[in-house]
Amino acid sequence: AGTAYYNLGVSLQRKGDDEEAVKALEKSLALRPNSPKARYSLAMLQGGGVARAPEAYVAGLFDEYASRFDEHLNSLDYNVPERLVEALGMLSGESCSYGKVLDLGCGTGKCGSLLSGRCSFLKGVDLSAGMLKKASSKAVYDALERSEVHAHLESDKGAYDLILAADLLIYIGDCASLFAHCSKRLKPGGYFAFSIEAMADGDFRLLKTGRYAQSEDYIRKLLAQSGLELSWDEQSILRYQSRSPVEGHLFVASKPS
Repeated sequence: AGTAYYNLGVSLQRKGDDEEAVKALEKSLALRPNSPKARYSLAMLQGGGVARAPEAYVAGLFDEYASRFDEHLNSLDYNVPERLVEALGMLSGESCSYGKVLDLGCGTGKCGSLLSGRCSFLKGVDLSAGMLKKASSKAVYDALERSEVHAHLESDKGAYDLILAADLLIYIGDCASLFAHCSKRLKPGGYFAFSIEAMADGDFRLLKTGRYAQSEDYIRKLLAQSGLELSWDEQSILRYQSRSPVEGHLFVASKPS
């Protein structure tokens, strides 16, 4: 019954009937109080309360999405990986080799494809087995691992010259731990390149889309706390959703030598 109410709530939410969706999700949680997916879906509609998307939610979403992911992003005028790689080229030189690279939330390998041949070692990490299968087919990664990114950063003791997180933070609201872990894994002089959906003030907010937005002030605060320096940033339209622009912000930070 808890699962049935959850499925009903998600269906009602997709139809735009938020009031009835909330009722169904509340019933689902009453029956299954430990369900992270139901709690997250309810938080989308009511705002706040969940610091990051549940692993099962993200994995399920992108396993279903993997087969058409690249084609769909192309239709949305999505160019975040290209813009981040261009920024890195401006900072370090177009002919620069990036050494060891860690691609967090690598998806189907859009960032990896752009860096192929320009690094000595390229590792991709993602929660979705479907996305990793697509990334593997592009034959650009030296290693691919199915893992939640915080858990991976805690267990991976490697030192990296570049860490990428293109469109990862839209599923992580509270980024303090992520930034601290990335700082530890970066070599001195290394870069951390990432994107966010933008909001004007506050720290972070869970949107009805199921994605998080963060403020520029929040990001700058976390970079300073984690010992990283902002090297480049740019306000940008991340993509078009239902023909409307999704406003975002791109960042490249560096670890002082």
